[in-house]
Amino acid sequence: MNQDKKQSNLINLKFSVTGKPVTIEKVNVNQPLKVSVQKALDETGSTRPIDEYEVLFNNNKLDVNQKVESFNFPDDAVIFVSLKTGQGGI
Repeated sequence: MNQDKKQSNLINLKFSVTGKPVTIEKVNVNQPLKVSVQKALDETGSTRPIDEYEVLFNNNKLDVNQKVESFNFPDDAVIFVSLKTGQGGI
């Protein structure tokens, strides 16, 4: 990564929100993952609350309250966001 030191705590995250690709740019690695997940949901027009979704990377469920940096995502990571099963949704 050829970013300035000042920019080193900012990354881009790629999401797949219920199958739709979304990239969130300039994510601060010190904020909770849920901030970026919410932005991705907003961008896809989702009206459901964030707690109705599962957030997965490499088939592992992520705790969205943890800081982004704690996950050590590789540059090409795609984070999957999908509705939890068994929520009684439509």
